[in-house]
Amino acid sequence: MRALLISIFLIFCCLGFEVNSIVCDPPVGTPVNEPWGESFGINPGRVVWVLDREATTWDGVNGYFFDSDNLDQSRVDNMLDKAITSLTGNDDVVESWDMLFRDFNKRKHGKENGYVPGQTIAMKINLNGDYGLYIDNNGNEVTPQFLKSLMTHLTKYAGVAQTDLYVYDASRLIMPHFRKMFEQYFPDINLVDNEGAEGSIQRVQPDPTSYLQFSNTAVPAQKLTKLPTFVNQADYMIEIDDFRGHDMASFTLSGKNWFGSIYRPDVNCNFKPNTVNHWCPMSLHQFVNTTSNNFGSYSVLVDLIGHPKLTSNTLFIISDALYAGPSEFDHSSNQDIPSPPVTFEMEPFNNHWSSSILIAQDPIALDSVGFDILRTEPHIPLARMGCADNYLHESALANDPPSGTVYNPSGQGQLSSLGVHEHWNNAYERKYTKNIDPVNGKGIELVEIHLSDD
Repeated sequence: MRALLISIFLIFCCLGFEVNSIVCDPPVGTPVNEPWGESFGINPGRVVWVLDREATTWDGVNGYFFDSDNLDQSRVDNMLDKAITSLTGNDDVVESWDMLFRDFNKRKHGKENGYVPGQTIAMKINLNGDYGLYIDNNGNEVTPQFLKSLMTHLTKYAGVAQTDLYVYDASRLIMPHFRKMFEQYFPDINLVDNEGAEGSIQRVQPDPTSYLQFSNTAVPAQKLTKLPTFVNQADYMIEIDDFRGHDMASFTLSGKNWFGSIYRPDVNCNFKPNTVNHWCPMSLHQFVNTTSNNFGSYSVLVDLIGHPKLTSNTLFIISDALYAGPSEFDHSSNQDIPSPPVTFEMEPFNNHWSSSILIAQDPIALDSVGFDILRTEPHIPLARMGCADNYLHESALANDPPSGTVYNPSGQGQLSSLGVHEHWNNAYERKYTKNIDPVNGKGIELVEIHLSDD
């Protein structure tokens, strides 16, 4: 029944009907060039968008989109080089990594230290469609080529030992094509997923000493959420999010990605018969449903973004948008299966794959840009559903949010602004306030880099 209802919804979206159960006030897509909140980083408000259409060559039918013939590793490597150096403004990749660590440590610890060998880095990837079976599929998600590039950067340019790196999704499974890539090139990196039942993959464990409370007493088990042990102990996080629509939250970028990091004792997602799985955010879904929550509503995503062990412990956020998709699941059949990528009609994609990497130190700036792209793209109808950017409003103004919530996920005091939020002037110029006024602009600066053009 659920699959049927979702299919009907998608048909209506594709026909151009608005599917909103509430009237969003203010309208979705505001503020336009009126930044809310405070940005941070080496270049505050900077979001780098690298596009290379020649990197992605899948025909959409044969094989997997991540096959070596369909995704050019050398081009992905070059894209990540450009993304990292453009984020810092330094053309040297090694120096750029050092700058990122120093800037993070100065903001978080008050000391401008670089990376120290032995410090650990946990990386959250989003494998939302992968559960139940360790079988490869064409569900749109992070690619092994992108992960290979990022792991090369960390081990070669940042000087991090493989044994100090963790790649995980606590509520899903790491598919064979990921595991094989890691075992071939990075055999000592720690891979962690929900079951730990294949090859070198470890099973996630909650840290009983970790603490995360939700700032609204309506949330079940409000103060009982736990984090993975290695996350609670990590010196740094890197968040690697997907770039797609979502059938409840409208879109998935960095905010919702943290749902795969939390242990919830109040609910059991029994993906397999006779199993108990508390790495499940099911009881939080009502607080991210964009068709039932207006602007000015409490959002659990703000508590996750603001928690000192999650985004607030994150070196940078990066979107693997090489092959993006309309949703996490394809609901066209009677059985939920991962949704494949779709081509993007809008300029500058021009009916090609999304073929992009986006990166920022500011999570709200990154999600603001990502959302502007997704809600503009006709092939991502879910991103136009409901009051989709409420959590961006709440996050940017977390110190004084429209909902009036006292966001305090650590129990140690109300959050400050978590970043800067605004929307671009239009989908053709794609200008934010720092693009319009580089000297006096207080919001987002979008740096577009097109490595190949038709």
